[in-house]
Amino acid sequence: MKKRILSVILIVILIMSFASLGSFDAKAAAARAVSEDTAQSNLNELINALSGKYFTVNQKACSKGESGHGCKNCGMINVIKEAWLRDTVKRVPTSTNSGFKHYYYDTSLTRGQSCCGFANFAGWYIFSANSSDTVRFSKLKDGSFNGSTMSIARPGDVLRFGDVTSKSKHSAVFVSTYSDGIVVLDCNWNIGSGNCKVQKHKIAYNKYKYVTISRADNYIINGNTGDAGKYDVVDFNATGIVRCIEKRVFSEPISSSNQTRTIYENETINIRIELNYVQDEGGRV
Repeated sequence: MKKRILSVILIVILIMSFASLGSFDAKAAAARAVSEDTAQSNLNELINALSGKYFTVNQKACSKGESGHGCKNCGMINVIKEAWLRDTVKRVPTSTNSGFKHYYYDTSLTRGQSCCGFANFAGWYIFSANSSDTVRFSKLKDGSFNGSTMSIARPGDVLRFGDVTSKSKHSAVFVSTYSDGIVVLDCNWNIGSGNCKVQKHKIAYNKYKYVTISRADNYIINGNTGDAGKYDVVDFNATGIVRCIEKRVFSEPISSSNQTRTIYENETINIRIELNYVQDEGGRV
């Protein structure tokens, strides 16, 4: 019986969402990819909206000149609930479990108060698009606070400074570099004007000895996902089965079977799967 090879192209539309991905044994990043241009734009929004204001519940300085200050009035989880912040910026997180973590060597700083709390909120804002987004940061680099270490920093990266590697002092959001240091957005820097004021200012390289750079997992640098980002990657094989294969970073588009890439929450993926099968003259496969 004569047989012939038929090639059938199946178009599979996969609607990926946080809820549905569980059935595929894959987990999506909550926030969509953010380019450097978008990060810079969101950072500028924060600078314009909050500079000169106090990142506190009552919009007043917690105290004046207290080193290492932190209290409920400047606690991030309290400030993000306030109406004044919702009226000042475009979005605030709907959950206190939306990421809010950066690093200093072996220490993680979650939510927090004063400069730490503000840096975590700012990082979330810069790399989110919706109030329900979760933004994860990973440690990119530890090192001496100098031009060499900071050469890899990009707008929106969250920084933590210290003079010994076992104890840190200050958190800030990276804006840019200059010859002798960097420009940052932070709060609780000029404590003489009252604790927890938001400011854009310079920090000279001789101010601290060490720094850790944390980067959002959904940050795209020059077309590539940030070095720190780790996503669950799914494999689309010839049978159309989706499975989690490993945690790596990919930004390549899917163009054929067995290619991999990052899947973001609520993203629609069009996948072409080509199946070859043998059919006899009677129509049997």
